[in-house]
Amino acid sequence: MKKKEQFERSRDRDSPLQFSSEETDAEQIFDKKLERLEGKANRAEQKFQKTKQRLPQKRVVKSEWVTDESKGKIKRRFYFEQEPNLPKDGVAEKAKVKAHQLSRKMSQTIHRKVSEYEEENIGVEASHKSTKFAEHSSQKLKQRGKLREKRAFGRFQKAENKLTKANMNYMYERMKSEQPSTTVWNKLFQKRRIKKQYAQAKKVAGTAKTATTNVKRIKGGVEKAGAIAKEIFAKRRIMAIVGVVILVFVILSSILSMCSAIVTQTGTMVVASTWLSDDSDINQAELYYTKLEAELQKKINQVEHDHNGYDEYNYNIGAIEHDPVQLISYLSAKFEEFHYPDVQAEIDKLFQAQYQLELKEETITRTVTKEIKVGESLGKVVTSAYCSCVICTGQWSGGATASGVMPRAKHTIAVDAKNPIVPLGTKIVMNNIEYTVEDTGNFARYGVAFDIYFDTHEEALQWGHQTLEANLVNGNKNTVTVTTTETVKQLNTTLKQTSMSDYIQANLNEDQLALYEAYMESRGNRQNFGSPFNFDWYPNITSYPGYRIDLFSSEIKLHKGLDIGMAAGTPTQAIHDGIVTTAGFSDGGYGNYVVVEDKEKGYKSLYAHFEKLNVGQGQTVKVGDVVGFVGTTGASTGNHLHLEFYYEEEWMDAYFYASNGGESKDNIGTGATNGAMSTADYNRLITYAEQFLGYPYIFGGSTPATSFDCSGFISWVYTNSGVHKVPRTTAQGIYDQTTKISREEARAGDLIFFTDTYPAGRPVTHIGIYVNNGKMLHCGDPIQYSSIDSPYWQKHFYGFGRLKN
Repeated sequence: MKKKEQFERSRDRDSPLQFSSEETDAEQIFDKKLERLEGKANRAEQKFQKTKQRLPQKRVVKSEWVTDESKGKIKRRFYFEQEPNLPKDGVAEKAKVKAHQLSRKMSQTIHRKVSEYEEENIGVEASHKSTKFAEHSSQKLKQRGKLREKRAFGRFQKAENKLTKANMNYMYERMKSEQPSTTVWNKLFQKRRIKKQYAQAKKVAGTAKTATTNVKRIKGGVEKAGAIAKEIFAKRRIMAIVGVVILVFVILSSILSMCSAIVTQTGTMVVASTWLSDDSDINQAELYYTKLEAELQKKINQVEHDHNGYDEYNYNIGAIEHDPVQLISYLSAKFEEFHYPDVQAEIDKLFQAQYQLELKEETITRTVTKEIKVGESLGKVVTSAYCSCVICTGQWSGGATASGVMPRAKHTIAVDAKNPIVPLGTKIVMNNIEYTVEDTGNFARYGVAFDIYFDTHEEALQWGHQTLEANLVNGNKNTVTVTTTETVKQLNTTLKQTSMSDYIQANLNEDQLALYEAYMESRGNRQNFGSPFNFDWYPNITSYPGYRIDLFSSEIKLHKGLDIGMAAGTPTQAIHDGIVTTAGFSDGGYGNYVVVEDKEKGYKSLYAHFEKLNVGQGQTVKVGDVVGFVGTTGASTGNHLHLEFYYEEEWMDAYFYASNGGESKDNIGTGATNGAMSTADYNRLITYAEQFLGYPYIFGGSTPATSFDCSGFISWVYTNSGVHKVPRTTAQGIYDQTTKISREEARAGDLIFFTDTYPAGRPVTHIGIYVNNGKMLHCGDPIQYSSIDSPYWQKHFYGFGRLKN
């Protein structure tokens, strides 16, 4: 019957485009219903906004894009705006309530105690009642204020719920008109989908505005977005391509999607967390800071050349390095779109705050104890002479020596009784005569090591004081403990350092700090190219691009590559599409290297020091294709990738643009091992060592009373924790006592060694306790935990060692 009626109605029409009067009336009724629902939603919106304005307000920072007509550029302007201070339900708020309750209880206890004694003193009673009245009045005022706020929040919540319901009804009816559904299940599904989309849009946007309002706002901003896109293209920088793609995506998604707030919020976050400065200004700022650090390192390296004449040079030098992303994020947060000449003074100020070099001269007298092997020299020693007369020996004249034998010329020598350089019985050769230590005296205060016996007083007077070379000879034990007192003229070089993070925290206001944190998280949104490895390679960086001391010439030179230490044979990937324009060996230092170019887009990347190439000249490669395998060919000191990047032949800092591969691939502690420290011993060692965290670095220090240097700290904590006896010696000396192990074999409690941290004339110059997870506990300045994956420690890494049982 229904089908027949429909056929009759359709037959009466003159055209398929005509509608019957019933259909027209139904359409008008539906339009009125939709109009009524939209009006209801608008009224709910107005009520919601009124209740929102009555809420307590707080001041927040906002930003917008504006056109600078004088410079023809688009810039971001920051401004402050009042915003509702909505109640919070977090842990901090609960803690605040608990603290308030505790305060009330304490106040009540105090009043109760005072009340017990106030009857004895009228003045106390009057003062106490006045205090209680003032507190009571203050509490009443606060309670009334809280009650008003609570009512305002209640009205706000009620208005928001009504607005949500009105918007949901309007959006549902609108969807029914655009996508009619005949089944009950489809209608239910439509309603649930509308509810879910609305909740998501509301959550991301942070308001309860309707979808219609969101679309109108986005459409109204299309012209501004177009102006921003033109400006970005005009700059002709790398960010142009990605920035405009994001921008277009945001605009299209905003207009086409019912959930436009989600995409809009994402786009806003991308733009807000992007460094605004030109790449050239960013590169110049970073290069200038690296040049300042290289000049500082060279000054330290030349200390002994520029300040000669000292017996001993001591160094307390920490890591001279910085995070390039941190530097640029700081400058961007403080100056927004900066130009390098305008921020150079601020960079100088930051550098001076981070590093302070101090040279201090000191003359010390010390007692030195060391083990000397048979045949080795004791060095130059001062000698005097004596005989058995009363003048020389007093009451012991004519008697036996301290060892009980009679003295003999060209045989007997004496050492100081209180500070003997060697034990009694030691055999010494001086001036081609073999002597035996058989006697003692009191002459170390005069700087004398040995007193030589003569038969007559005249011979003793004639000898006086002479300096001779002394050697241990056969007939002694394999080693002899030698104790000497020496006066040493030292030059102590100390590099005091302040964390860049501390300086940044002190020099940015609250709004700038929020922007700085966004930049640090996004890394300026510059990582728009592929990754050279398919895993997290940041911990393997050994050197950032920039100025540094050249390893071969010892001069300051610009190093254009990002150096990433890797195991030999590690596959290396292209970071962008292009054609291989060079694949071969370079005598200039690159060794086996590859150059990939995308001439249409202006990109060029260079990969050097390969063990083996995987591509040939003229070959087309895609991002992620393997171009070679890590090696150490050319001017290289170890297996690593040297990566350079260019845009339109202009050098760029590859660290800013290459993306990271993903999960970490640390090989430390992944292999089989024998003789590792037990968990119980490691816990005992670390528990004991951690009590010295924060102790300063002191040259030659080896006890808690004096504090420590790096090797003194290791000797003390291993020995006194009961884990392993380590004699007091240098970092090199401790290294010589260990079994050398690979990175894969290293475990917590093993020792990690570093080289060339200061001029020392020996390979190993620093030492720390490896504690797993890429960390070590060591005596820097102060004693602290540090990451061994920083470029500084990666560059100076020497090896792992395990103390022998």
